[in-house]
Amino acid sequence: MNNTDLLDHWPDEVQKILEFRAIAEAETPEMTALWNEIDNMLADQFISTATLRGVKRWERILKFVPKGDSTLDERRFAILTKLTERLPYTFKMLHAILTELCGEGGYRLTLDRDSYTLTSNLGLPNYNKFQAVASMLRRVVPANMMIVTGVEYNRHSKFNKYRYVDLTAHSHSQLRKEVNI
Repeated sequence: MNNTDLLDHWPDEVQKILEFRAIAEAETPEMTALWNEIDNMLADQFISTATLRGVKRWERILKFVPKGDSTLDERRFAILTKLTERLPYTFKMLHAILTELCGEGGYRLTLDRDSYTLTSNLGLPNYNKFQAVASMLRRVVPANMMIVTGVEYNRHSKFNKYRYVDLTAHSHSQLRKEVNI
């Protein structure tokens, strides 16, 4: 956002003239709106910084319909997953895609070649990305493979160091789903 007053850019003698002060007062909001629109257009060039308008444009291009309760970040992530799909599919490439989307260590991927099963578990910080990742896997994984997706929730062993009385302040759902307890 650029809130530059046009008057600040004029010579001191011109700033003192009443008519020029009125011109600056009238044009400054227009120039601020113009600079903001330019900033938004630049932000819309990159998915990670896209505004709502830019996200809607990408969704229209990709023929993608977002869920009604999706946040702007979730919609950006869904667009990124759609764009990172590249065929031909390899296990190494799938690791690279998931690392790009979920971060290093943000997922666990195993392949059982004997039973043609691909298991993908997202780390708890990536919980909101589950639907987008599961949808992407259905599109890129070969049709003859079974896909098992899940989320690695907190386990009992994480709470061994706490006393029962300390844990009673949280519900079971909080203990299971919260990243930081």
